[in-house]
Amino acid sequence: MRRIPCVAGQIDNWQRTLDPAERSANRFAAEILIPPEVIREWVESDPSMDAIQAIAAACETSLTSSAVRLMTITTYPAAVVWSQEGKVRWCTPSSSLLRWVRKGRLHEATLATRRAASEGATRCTRRGVVL
Repeated sequence: MRRIPCVAGQIDNWQRTLDPAERSANRFAAEILIPPEVIREWVESDPSMDAIQAIAAACETSLTSSAVRLMTITTYPAAVVWSQEGKVRWCTPSSSLLRWVRKGRLHEATLATRRAASEGATRCTRRGVVL
């Protein structure tokens, strides 16, 4: 049996470069902790930060895992994008999102950029924008 250390940088991390076993564990945990029947109300409406926060509260899960899980179920074109220092690090799109999310600088029209620019709405850290 292979041991996989669980370190802080891997917890709640959904990057494609993450160890495949750790990514599988994240997906498996999200499927158990965030079942579709529990979040149906939010799946059937436009994805939003309010919906993600409500899912996280209802399922007692992180915002990141709640957002990623929503993207795997919703039929709306949307994506959760993890950015750090104004740059896209990874993205999980919904199956109906037809556009690519490019790595690199965040576009000025994104929620993260708008939130970072507004007074007191967020604080920017080395780990990303805290909404």
